[in-house]
Amino acid sequence: EDRHNLMAYLRKGEGQTLLVAANFQREEQTIVLDAPYRKLLLSSCGDVDAEGNSVRLHGYQAIVAEL
Repeated sequence: EDRHNLMAYLRKGEGQTLLVAANFQREEQTIVLDAPYRKLLLSSCGDVDAEGNSVRLHGYQAIVAEL
């Protein structure tokens, strides 16, 4: 809620949790997760930059990842 031009939410069900995140600005933004993501399912800009529990979204990038 306190991040400008960033939308992210979790979708949970049947033993699976998905992260849907989108960066709506030119500058990169970093999301800190409770745990590292397991698998990238969809990305508008190729792979994501991830290190530990941090995921860096490029400008105007949207992702869907399994947690």
